[in-house]
Amino acid sequence: KEEYFDVLIIRDVGKGTLGIAVDLWDGEVTVGAITTGGPADREGTLVQGDVIKGVDGCPCNTIEEVTGMVQKAPKDIRLSICRRPVSVVLESMIRMRMPSGEWEPFAFRLLSNRNIEFEKLSPPVYAGEIHARLAQSLKLVEERGGDKVLEIVTGHKHFQIKCETMLELETWQLRLQEVIMLQEKVANVAHGWLLKEEPAQSGSGTQFKHYWFVLFSNGILMYFADMQRAVLGQALGFIPVENCVEETRNASMHTISIKCSFKTWLLATKSKESMLQWAASLKVAAPSDASAKPAIDAVLAQGWCDLPRDTPEGEVWARHWFVLKSSALQIYPEEQKKAAAKGPLGEPSASLQSTAMKTATRAQGADFYKWGIVVETTDGTLLRMRATGQSEMRHLLSTLNVNCIPTEVAAPGTREAVATLTEQLKAGYLYKRAETRKAKPWGQRWFVLEVMTDAGPEEGTVVRTGQLTYFNNSKDAAIKKSPTVIHLKDATKVQTALGKTHKTEHRVLLSTPDRESGLMELGHGDKEVADDWAKLLLFWIGPPKVAQGSIGGEAKVVRSAWMEVKWEAHRAAELTDDDLARSETISKSSPSFARSFFRKKKEEAEPATKPSRASVEASPPPLGADGTEGAEDAGADEEQTFAWAYVALLSEPGSGGGLTLRQYTDEAMTTEVGRLQLGYRVQAAVLDDPIEDYETAFRVVPDGKASDTWLLCPGSDAASADWIATIMPSA
Repeated sequence: KEEYFDVLIIRDVGKGTLGIAVDLWDGEVTVGAITTGGPADREGTLVQGDVIKGVDGCPCNTIEEVTGMVQKAPKDIRLSICRRPVSVVLESMIRMRMPSGEWEPFAFRLLSNRNIEFEKLSPPVYAGEIHARLAQSLKLVEERGGDKVLEIVTGHKHFQIKCETMLELETWQLRLQEVIMLQEKVANVAHGWLLKEEPAQSGSGTQFKHYWFVLFSNGILMYFADMQRAVLGQALGFIPVENCVEETRNASMHTISIKCSFKTWLLATKSKESMLQWAASLKVAAPSDASAKPAIDAVLAQGWCDLPRDTPEGEVWARHWFVLKSSALQIYPEEQKKAAAKGPLGEPSASLQSTAMKTATRAQGADFYKWGIVVETTDGTLLRMRATGQSEMRHLLSTLNVNCIPTEVAAPGTREAVATLTEQLKAGYLYKRAETRKAKPWGQRWFVLEVMTDAGPEEGTVVRTGQLTYFNNSKDAAIKKSPTVIHLKDATKVQTALGKTHKTEHRVLLSTPDRESGLMELGHGDKEVADDWAKLLLFWIGPPKVAQGSIGGEAKVVRSAWMEVKWEAHRAAELTDDDLARSETISKSSPSFARSFFRKKKEEAEPATKPSRASVEASPPPLGADGTEGAEDAGADEEQTFAWAYVALLSEPGSGGGLTLRQYTDEAMTTEVGRLQLGYRVQAAVLDDPIEDYETAFRVVPDGKASDTWLLCPGSDAASADWIATIMPSA
């Protein structure tokens, strides 16, 4: 709904500036920008996109009329304003190159107030705005792979975006070019009807169609549907006039060929005189030089934050005021901000230039829970900050990454930097045979199969290496306590076998040269579980695998968020003495493993009578599965508790469209610490008996025998309901 109102602005001096820039957008005089600290900014009513209908009661329809009335008006001036709801001019799913050089998916919306509203669609998720008026020029460039990229050049940064189709990319180029021309205050130097060659509607050949053309003083030629729509905001296309050649084909067809670096137009007139007039104007016109334009150092964000300070008593956090501009991050002490009130702040106590910024990431550890941000500079210095809340943290983080930190553009012939990615393919309890007779023959251990992905030797390739790690229990795995690592690249063989020991009869035999026996023997009571482990291990043993692709694979994030998670691991039943008495292994596939015995000597057999309490207390602590002192079995571990993790629900194209839940240590999803393959009959539901302090938690039970389950606690009933609704359609 439109609003009409008057705004009284008091200028600093008579005939002084109002502190606003005006544009002629869609045929109306609008507020294009507001100068920070100027008269209009201090008054506080005007916003970008407001339409100026009059000055001191006199109607105004053009920029010249508004400017003339402002110059004649007294120090106090009244503007008649029409405010319309901000609407979406253009919306697309694009990919933008980030400071790291990676291409990330975004939702881009060009708004009627000439701002670009963006939402990052991959973790870490954030949203913000880009001031399109800061753009100085556009370049349509071609990457080595042939993809077209739109480069948006500002005074402080280069943005690069890709679209799904070339038509989408050209539309963004057109609309942003119109925004650039608003601030250039371009003049109309020639206009009229011309014929333009286009593909025929029949799909074969070409045809000429009438359009209204306007040549602007910056060397840009645009065309419109008709004369009435010839205003910025309604153009159908444009071309910078870099080369122009006229030609007379016959008495009724006179053509003009116009070329630039990214397109060619063929125009025609029916008279030679008209052709010569247009050709003369086009040859005189020259595209404006972007380097000659002053850079607009706009204020992108400002507010309170906390910064650390070392004292004799230790580290303390002090309140500061920050102002983030396109060119720099400026810091002011709290006392200086309060003393300045609404006046100038003066010189900052610290300033960090945008060109000196390298990365901006979410803090880890204690700072994570205080909405901390870490800005790394090009010389390796770390600037730690704490925002006042989650929304403020996300806004500051997105503004730094999108608007300030320079984007690393790969030079021709060089490869883009790629980070290492760690994926957890499988985790769970298995029985492991002891490698010494001093220990109990079988003990449960928590096994984790991980794959590390790095950049490959050639462009567009990756190297994937498998690693098997085991811990005393799942709790130790969560904190990486006392891990034992088996590098699968050194393993030579994986086999399955049958054994007589109850609950471990389905065996997995892994041959590795770095073990004294050369063999690791694992067991489980469920054949399906043992076979699944064997299949995965067989695939990942041997040399690292080199393949075409990029780090991260084809999995797509369906939903992600920070939340508290409790892992309920599937546990096999404990082995009894009777089970351990039957420990002969019968190999299915290799005679070399056909007879493996563990026999107790008669003199070592357990006594028939129960030992006395004194003898038990005097006995040494039990040995672990590897002969070391410690927990006799994984059953000694404590109950799992809730812990914070970044949880992502991903669609796996390679698994028939199934979903997986994954846990990560960071929003960048580079280090995976847990994975749950959901399957088609997955169940997700709130708890029948809610846990105190975790009343919003829900349980996810995957499809599969002997599967682990997760308890997820997003923090609200609504969030839990949304997650359940997203997970269940995979059933």
